[in-house]
Amino acid sequence: MYSGGLTLNLAGSVYKNNMAINLTIYLIIHLSKTQGTMYRIVHFEIPSEDPERCMIFYREVFGWEYNRWGEEPYWLVKTGEDDEPGINGAITRRKDPGQTIINTIEVNDLDQTIEAIEAQGGEIVVPRITVPTIGFVIYFKDPDGNVSAALQPDGNAS
Repeated sequence: MYSGGLTLNLAGSVYKNNMAINLTIYLIIHLSKTQGTMYRIVHFEIPSEDPERCMIFYREVFGWEYNRWGEEPYWLVKTGEDDEPGINGAITRRKDPGQTIINTIEVNDLDQTIEAIEAQGGEIVVPRITVPTIGFVIYFKDPDGNVSAALQPDGNAS
């Protein structure tokens, strides 16, 4: 008997509540969670033709707070208290008419992530950018054309 009430037989099947589970799938799921290779969305960006109007909307509807970041038309968004579930993000000036909300996924190794994206049919649409004191980021399309970002944090980035 293993953790979570799992039983392993010699044929390589895992049983839970008398139901066979594919051992490979179980190990992939279990090991990815225990080895920290499941990456989370840590930031979002909302593009807007009129960021000031957009900020008023989200402040009045949801109570969000803003701080301008640098000289760029980029405002950090606080969506709630740090001890509550959820993520913070940003509102930025729209750069392209087709630009949509971008989710940023934190990763440990950006080079490995780029290789994995390309191996799985994704495409890098903005190569590595250095964001001073934050880290390194890329933007990519998944096979369905959805654009997201991947961030490798590095407080020493410059």
